[in-house]
Amino acid sequence: MPDQELKDKVRRVRKEGSLKVQSKAEALELITYAQMMYGYQFRIEGHTSFYYLVVDGDD
Repeated sequence: MPDQELKDKVRRVRKEGSLKVQSKAEALELITYAQMMYGYQFRIEGHTSFYYLVVDGDD
């Protein structure tokens, strides 16, 4: 995923508190990017055909 798209999605998670993504791989890519670039902690919720990426704790 391009850096700008990753940045935009990380901002959305931080602003809205969660983000619906289509795959666990996409969620893991965003979690890794957010941790490495900003030190943010996100977690995955959901076990259906989509996943939610949510802010973990009081970041």
